[in-house]
Amino acid sequence: MADTHLHNNISSAAFADDLLCPTGNLKYLKIQALKLTLYSDWASLIVSGSRTRVTGKLNAHVNKSSQGHNQEDTLIHELKDTILVQGQKTQFLPSCSPFLYLGVELTMDLYWKHQYRRMADNLEQKL
Repeated sequence: MADTHLHNNISSAAFADDLLCPTGNLKYLKIQALKLTLYSDWASLIVSGSRTRVTGKLNAHVNKSSQGHNQEDTLIHELKDTILVQGQKTQFLPSCSPFLYLGVELTMDLYWKHQYRRMADNLEQKL
């Protein structure tokens, strides 16, 4: 009988429950999304499109463009339904909306009110 224990080995065990891929611009964001897709496909991981979010903050942009778009409109135009991971559209999250990362409520504008409220609520429940 042939030794079959090697058939059950995996080359890499990966858990991507909380993964953050920061980039400096849209071009690099698309590259990171491609890397995530390629790695997930290679590792036989399925990324949940409904839980994969994309956000940004345009700090270097003027408040309104020549077409009258503000920064958030520009982000929506560049990011909403345009970034794909494993062929699925990522969910756009406005820069002022909080997202939970490793137990901390973060926003792209670094407004900490959401995290303070989360900590205060946790403390009130424990007291």
